[in-house]
Amino acid sequence: MDLAAEKIVARQTTTHRVGRLFSDALKRIFDILLSALGLLLLSPFFLLIGLAIRRDSDGPAFYHGLRMGYAGREFHILKFRTMYETSESYQGPRVTAQDDPRVTPVGRWLRQTKLNELPQLWNVLEGEMSWVGPRPEDPQLAALWPEEARREVLSVRPGITSPASVLWRDEEVKLNGRPAVKTYIDSIMPSKLHLDQLYARHHNIWLDLDILFWTGLVLLPRLGSHKPPEDALFAGPFSRIMRRLLSWYVVDTLIILASLGVV
Repeated sequence: MDLAAEKIVARQTTTHRVGRLFSDALKRIFDILLSALGLLLLSPFFLLIGLAIRRDSDGPAFYHGLRMGYAGREFHILKFRTMYETSESYQGPRVTAQDDPRVTPVGRWLRQTKLNELPQLWNVLEGEMSWVGPRPEDPQLAALWPEEARREVLSVRPGITSPASVLWRDEEVKLNGRPAVKTYIDSIMPSKLHLDQLYARHHNIWLDLDILFWTGLVLLPRLGSHKPPEDALFAGPFSRIMRRLLSWYVVDTLIILASLGVV
């Protein structure tokens, strides 16, 4: 590569790096503001859920689980407790099927509605997670990832929701009646890793808004079974609108510059 080409590559790399830093800073501001607002507004709801959990079974209202985070740093994810507080709950399979006997009645409803994930707003505020990003994996399962996938997935903060969360909304149903851990490792984890790698390569604020849109859509009772195709997931309404607006902006800019040149 000659000197001129090296300068062009270096300039493009620097521009890409600056753009990514700006995008990451904007995302972090978005995470802080939205998580703080969510914790404030949902605090009465958190209290009601906590009381329901405590009445349903003995034990704490919250569960602290070890997860693999950004740059390979482990952290404790915060969730509403959905299992009985017994040794079997902690020593059993690392994944959960739909009819898992360890899950309490209230816990089953929390898992179906995904409300057990809401306390992770605190992890987002702390900087351990983001609103959107690859779902944080159990360290024992993350140890099975190929090295390249591990490097890519852990290059971004894990999230409350992700493309894989949308497409594998019914993961616990798929695991029901099968060897849960083996089925997860052989059939589900490779697909989720693929989606997480795509997100790590192409994430931006518009993609995050798309994922939040699709997450809200699949959580609606009558639309929960709907799965958007992968290409629509990574090119949703916000990304499409942005590309369309950007295209018109470029056209308008060229017309203005041409007009100025003529004048």
